[in-house]
Amino acid sequence: VLHGVNVANAAKYAPDLLPWQSAADFEALAAAGLDTVRLLAFWSGIAPAEGQLDAAYLDAYAARVEWAAAAGLLVVVDMHQDLFGVGFGEDGAPRWACDEALYASYEPASPWYVGYFTPEVTACFDRFYADDALFSRFVEAWRALAARVAASPAVVAFDLLNEPWYGSHVWGPFISETWQPRLEELSAALHEEAPDKLVVWEGLTLSSLGMVDPFVPPADGRTVFGPHYYHPDVHDGAAYEGAMASQIDWAFAGMAATAANLGGAPVWVGELGGPTEVAGFDDYLEDMLERLAARRWGWSYYADDRATDGFAIRHDDGSMKTHVVERLGHPHARRVPGPASEQSLSFATGTYRLRFVWTYDAPLELWRGTGAAANVELRAVADGTILPCTASPGAVAGVWQCAPPAPGALGQAYELTLQP
Repeated sequence: VLHGVNVANAAKYAPDLLPWQSAADFEALAAAGLDTVRLLAFWSGIAPAEGQLDAAYLDAYAARVEWAAAAGLLVVVDMHQDLFGVGFGEDGAPRWACDEALYASYEPASPWYVGYFTPEVTACFDRFYADDALFSRFVEAWRALAARVAASPAVVAFDLLNEPWYGSHVWGPFISETWQPRLEELSAALHEEAPDKLVVWEGLTLSSLGMVDPFVPPADGRTVFGPHYYHPDVHDGAAYEGAMASQIDWAFAGMAATAANLGGAPVWVGELGGPTEVAGFDDYLEDMLERLAARRWGWSYYADDRATDGFAIRHDDGSMKTHVVERLGHPHARRVPGPASEQSLSFATGTYRLRFVWTYDAPLELWRGTGAAANVELRAVADGTILPCTASPGAVAGVWQCAPPAPGALGQAYELTLQP
């Protein structure tokens, strides 16, 4: 069950396209109760010149994977883009991946994401999807990155492309006729490099509006659906009000429908968040996290950056925003040895509950938290037998384990309760 954070938005604009975090900063994330980083990578960093791969960039990226692993964090490798690439003043594709004339005629829009609708950005995306030779260069870059980090057990998945845009295509046919075939092609290539990793497929960012992507079940069962969620008004700085929770429900229902189109693929919301100082932000975050828990979905908050008045989880001085990280680090089960049927979280009462079938001879791992003590009760549903849970030796403070029952008791339902 992945509860994580993106690392980091600032990497888009760094000269070396790498996050600012040190090994100690990864340790601070683990100490806050997060267990995953969605680690941004960029095609322009891997292949700054056509036909050339930058070994130094790949090595530096791999070093950060190891820093995360040493801190006890899992890693989702994210191939990030915004407005196609660097030619439009953002991140993703290298300049050589599109026509310089399009960069020259482009006029930046406000807000920045309106640039997706310009003819220049549209033309670059259209070529990216249609040109086999260009797309093969993208696959080549991905293969190099995957091969470089494949040996790390901390790497659990490859997020194939951040927030793909459909260019001049019609939205529905784009997903089924253009984007899914390209995802299948890329997934197959990456599973040649790293057979044990999952692949994360993203649809369009319209998922925040409840739109359902018309995927069909993929040929490869190692596929995760990775939508993003931002309430459009809160994203742009509006106050959050409780009535807006119905819009979160609407968006999440659409994501669930897309996951069903993918044959019941697991859902991991790769980005969520908003400006942390807007009115009602704490309620907004709680409403999202409670709903994610009820659906048993993982998530990755955006982002681990330093900006007191922005989306970041840290202030300008690098200190954590307590009101954000305490909510992100709520007590929960982080590794569950069998299928979960029910999960709930209540910030009002401080209570977390989980029901699951103990299927595998492996421990249940909890994040108990480091703040107010969370009382732990793990009980067999059938006869009320209570199983012991203790702090996990050698792990980050706040990580607990519950030993599995006797082999004869496997296959039974258990209930976990964490509360003040």
